[in-house]
Amino acid sequence: MLKKWICAGAILMAVGTGGMTAQAADAGSINQADYKKALETAPMGIVMDGEDAAVTTEKTDSQNRSKAEIVSGNNPSVPNGQVVSMTRHQSEYASIWSKHGSEFELTKPQTTSMWLYFGNQYSASGEGMAFAIHNDARGVNAMPELNKKGSVPGETLGVWPSDTVRTQGEAAGLAKRGIQNSWALEFDTHQNIKSGGRAAGQADSFDLEFENSKVGDHIASNHPGSSASFIQHVDSGVLWTGNTPINVMHYYYHIQHVGMIGDKSNSNYLSNGQWRHLTLKWQPANHEGNSYVR
Repeated sequence: MLKKWICAGAILMAVGTGGMTAQAADAGSINQADYKKALETAPMGIVMDGEDAAVTTEKTDSQNRSKAEIVSGNNPSVPNGQVVSMTRHQSEYASIWSKHGSEFELTKPQTTSMWLYFGNQYSASGEGMAFAIHNDARGVNAMPELNKKGSVPGETLGVWPSDTVRTQGEAAGLAKRGIQNSWALEFDTHQNIKSGGRAAGQADSFDLEFENSKVGDHIASNHPGSSASFIQHVDSGVLWTGNTPINVMHYYYHIQHVGMIGDKSNSNYLSNGQWRHLTLKWQPANHEGNSYVR
């Protein structure tokens, strides 16, 4: 059974259907004035709390790391509006998932839509958001592996694998650390372009494809659990043990960004204080048996 999840990394969002995860702003706590404005301008969405809700912030993992919180919007034009406030501080992770009973049947055409808000911090914004469809065996607990500090690395956006093992010489090994059997659409508002001798193991290189371009904020897609989604970089050197030299190979990776959308004339166009509307339409291929997304 296929299950649909939405994962994200920003300050705030109103959701159409599905679920999301988030990564906190790089510059520390969110801007309170911006947070207030976001609530006051939040557009109409769906009920996210109560028996009729299509999504939930609850998890079954006893070590729930999600900071997602359902709050009331303050837009006078949208009475009783609800918003999911995601991360508010640096190095936080948050997620919202679709509930049982709100699955989509993949043998039929489907449409999902949502409103997204990336803050107004431009180059100092959070890491970004990602929408993912998956059938990872971990269900609602599907997430990238944690780093040494016990947190989700920011560049993963909650879906991509954690590139924290500098001796990982195979892309297949890296891919196993992300959400499995999945496809992800990312909304990336922070460039991760670290390279060279200090990049391996730092989980900060997934956007190296844009290192020498003017691309900043971007939208793109690929498969987090597939080795074909990642390009390897090698940092080689020599380690001396007494008088004996030992060749050392360290590795880091960048993502192949499929269908990339960016604006070279406005590199921070996503985190500009505006709500963004997203609509995704599913056209079924040939599926055997019952296939659903949640």
